[in-house]
Amino acid sequence: MRKTRSLRLKGLWPEAWHVARSVAAALAAYAIAVALKLESPYWAAMTSIIIIQPTGGQLLEKSFYRFVGTLIGALAGLLMLLPATSSLNLTIMLCLWLGVCVGAGNLQLYGYRSYGFMVAGFTAAVIALDGWSHPARIGEIVFARIGCIGIGIAFTTMVNISFTPRNGMKKLKLRLQEAVAASMGLVSLVLRDADHAGIGRSRHDILFMLADIEKTLDGAGAGTLDLKRRRFHIENLLVDLLSLLETSVLLEGRTGTSEEESVRIRRTLADRLDQVISGLERAWSPIAANKEFERLVAEIGTQLPVLRDSLLALPVSLGFVLDRWDSAPPKIPVAVSRPVLRQRDWPGAVRASMRTIAAVGLTGAVWQLTGWKEGAAMMLATSIMVSVFSTHDHPSVLLSHIFRGAFVGVLLAFIFRLFVIPGQSGPLIHGLLTFPVLVGGMIAKNHRKTALGAMDTMMFFLLVMQPGMPMTVSRTDFLMGGAAGLAGIGVALVSFRYVIALNPALRLRSILVSIASDLLLMTGTDSTPALERCRNRTRYRVLRMLHNARLMNRDMSAVVEGSLAALALSGFLKRFQEGSLKSPHSDRFRTMVDELGTAISISGMNPEELIPLIKEASLRFSLLEQAEGS
Repeated sequence: MRKTRSLRLKGLWPEAWHVARSVAAALAAYAIAVALKLESPYWAAMTSIIIIQPTGGQLLEKSFYRFVGTLIGALAGLLMLLPATSSLNLTIMLCLWLGVCVGAGNLQLYGYRSYGFMVAGFTAAVIALDGWSHPARIGEIVFARIGCIGIGIAFTTMVNISFTPRNGMKKLKLRLQEAVAASMGLVSLVLRDADHAGIGRSRHDILFMLADIEKTLDGAGAGTLDLKRRRFHIENLLVDLLSLLETSVLLEGRTGTSEEESVRIRRTLADRLDQVISGLERAWSPIAANKEFERLVAEIGTQLPVLRDSLLALPVSLGFVLDRWDSAPPKIPVAVSRPVLRQRDWPGAVRASMRTIAAVGLTGAVWQLTGWKEGAAMMLATSIMVSVFSTHDHPSVLLSHIFRGAFVGVLLAFIFRLFVIPGQSGPLIHGLLTFPVLVGGMIAKNHRKTALGAMDTMMFFLLVMQPGMPMTVSRTDFLMGGAAGLAGIGVALVSFRYVIALNPALRLRSILVSIASDLLLMTGTDSTPALERCRNRTRYRVLRMLHNARLMNRDMSAVVEGSLAALALSGFLKRFQEGSLKSPHSDRFRTMVDELGTAISISGMNPEELIPLIKEASLRFSLLEQAEGS
């Protein structure tokens, strides 16, 4: 019994230590801000909690972009107040500024750079709206905002940096090794003409694995220059693995013969490929110098030319990434012929910008038309929510949890300010009463069922209670201020769900339409750069589509099959338009390309029609290319 209790306490220790560090850093930051007599010292505690991250690298990178975004946003907010002659002018300028910042943040500027743009957006709203209400204290407000952010960052970094993993690069390397071995294993299965259902499952698993790697790429190497120097080569490795998947689709159709000699040769090649894979899994020695792999690729090239190019590309990309992982990252070649995998999402950025302008403009209109004193507080809450969560995959669901968490935080703030805290209490009493709320919030944040709303329970408690500051408004105004913050979240929730809706299903449909647009463009051009851009956009969008499909929590086999078909079809179109498929079948290829372009055009980009259309076109191209190779 005593041993069981000891083990239980030992299991709780990491969480207790994390909570203790986090709360201590937040209260220490608050105490320093109070000692320095900064305006709104609770901002320091809020920042201290917000920037907590699972790795030291993510902590440093998020802190850097939060501080830079705060500087830029504070300057922008200050400059807005200079020409503002009315609250209407100020509202218009804030709408435009937030629209630009959110649009830039949604252009897939990867990692925490996107977050920096969001911070610059809502910080301008904080400074401008607070400065408009208190013009005589604008200098103190700007200085306090920057100072509190800096103090919160400093204390959380000092307290946590030594107790968190440096970064996720080691895990990333293992995931890349797993993906390489799985992709080569898939080729082996296809060569053996194994169970087609098993091959399909393996192909699906690898696609999702690559999508996960791409999604987590920036977080794994946050705070280190190592990943930034390697990213180009890692993306090229992902491209090569996607090419191998594309080839496996075509290769599977070419191994369906029953000729005894052909079957024996393919199985021998598969056995030798398995040996190479086993060697790689034991020790990631430079594959480019692996003579057995070199001979194997040469033999596969004579038997199955369609596979040769995909396999030949692997040693190069592996050499740049995994074979040199522990050494200095190789330089990017001066003349780069292959574009990077990732692409900027211009349509998504425009929609995010328009949504932000609409939501903030609506709250601003309420403020203008009603003259409600707390309208500025509602506008501020909307500005924060509609910007920060615009890059989230399912913001309306997240904001539902945030609303519930914020409601609890506001309710606690009401209870503490109106019934618990003595009328003339000072910052020390405020800090002591804040302590249990922060502890409870951090514990809730570490548990799955309560994690989504826990952060905003703490944030809105601090925002509404305003520890360290005397209560200078009436009880009615205090209640209205809390209600305005909740109303601002409600407006953001409505904008994500109904105004310009955003969820995984809509993202998936949008991405599918973009893929079809690129395939349509490929049917009408023979420009190699344009074809390469379209093909790389298709690869990237397939990974994004798979990520959103997984979030929908339903059978996504049709989406996965459509993704594979789109990958293969983009390869066919590129080879044909560049002239590498000149053969007796060229006229038939040309007719099929024209028919594909027409079919996509008359589909009206209807997502329900696009997946069957792409799958059918891919199958037809595959069958004709097989006939050419036979």
